[in-house]
Amino acid sequence: FIFVPKDMNYSSYWHIASQAGKTQILDFSFDLKSLSIWALILNTTLLGVAAMCNDQTSIQRFFTAKSVKDAMKGYLFSIIFGTPIVVALYFIGAWIYGFFHSSYSLPQELADKHDMIFPYFVAKYLPAGVSGIVLAGIFAAGMSTISDVQHSLTSLFMVDFYERFTSQSVKGQWYVKISRFASFCWGALAICTAFYVMKLGNSIIEVTNILGGFLGA
Repeated sequence: FIFVPKDMNYSSYWHIASQAGKTQILDFSFDLKSLSIWALILNTTLLGVAAMCNDQTSIQRFFTAKSVKDAMKGYLFSIIFGTPIVVALYFIGAWIYGFFHSSYSLPQELADKHDMIFPYFVAKYLPAGVSGIVLAGIFAAGMSTISDVQHSLTSLFMVDFYERFTSQSVKGQWYVKISRFASFCWGALAICTAFYVMKLGNSIIEVTNILGGFLGA
C-alpha cells in the first residue's frame, strides 16, 4: 500500500470493515448458512483430498519428484508458502471493502459484480506504473495456470485415450500434431465455457467450489 495515494486513511477503512463483520476470522457457530470454521474445515479437507488424488495438474507435479518423500515435502512447502498469500489477500479484501464504503464510492454497475471490484480499484486508484505491474502479474499468473491445465488435459487425452486406441509405434511428428490439435480443442472448449460458467454462481470462487465439488467427487 505504499504506492497508494497518501490521503487514504487505512485505519478507518479497517474499522469500517470490522464494523461490517468482514474482519471476523473465526466463526464457531453451527448455523448452516454461515461461513463457520466447521464448514471451512470440512470444505478444505474434502476438496484438498480430491485435489491431491485426482487433479491432474497437482498429480503431474508430484510425479516429477524423485520419491514419495520428496513429493510430500513439496506438498508441505506449498502449504507453508501459500498460507501467507491467503492471509495477505484476506487483508487486502477487507481493506478494499472499507475503502469503497467510505468517501470513495463504487459504481452502481459493479455493486453486484464482486470479481470486478479489485481490477476497478487497480485501474482507477493506483498510479499508472504500479497498476501496469499489478495487471501484468495477474495476467502472468492466469497464463501459467491455463498452460498447466491445458498441458494436463492434453497429456491425459494422449496417454489414457489416444495411445490406448492406436498403435504404440505411431509416434514422431504425427503424435506431436495430434497433441497440438488436442490442446487447441481444450483451449477452445475453455473459451466457450468461460462465457457461461459465471451463470453458476456470484463469484469465481463460488463457481470454482461448485465445479470442484461436483467433478472432484
